[in-house]
Amino acid sequence: MAQAITAPLIGDFMSGPGCVIPLADQTGTTVGQQIIGTGGRNILAIRVQAQVFFKTFVVGTATVYPIFSLELASNVGFTTPAPAGRRVDSFQPLLTEAIAAIPGTNAPHSFLLNGFVPDTALNFVRVKVLAAGTSTLVYDVIFAVA
Repeated sequence: MAQAITAPLIGDFMSGPGCVIPLADQTGTTVGQQIIGTGGRNILAIRVQAQVFFKTFVVGTATVYPIFSLELASNVGFTTPAPAGRRVDSFQPLLTEAIAAIPGTNAPHSFLLNGFVPDTALNFVRVKVLAAGTSTLVYDVIFAVA
């Protein structure tokens, strides 16, 4: 994986080992990740952070960069809480005035998605990606939860 966390704000530092989930070379919406701590214990998260390293983007017929959304849910299908889990943050890179390839016209880009659920704790997390047209992308993500 191209990145490392040495002192996350949440995750191992606050909640103990097992609360950091790295995923390399994702090409779309990540599969829902169950938050499991040391000894296989299920962890319910109130706060979550996703560190995204947007490595490649092939424009295709897209006219905008993809939208990345951080979501939490109580099941792997992201159907509860209704209607489709809880979206806690979204981000759309605006790297230049004209849409361009990464790497190429634009260098790789990194950003954070942060959020919290004030009324319940949930134990599945994912990054949902909405890409336009025929564009393709590759990114790494590290989830840190508390």
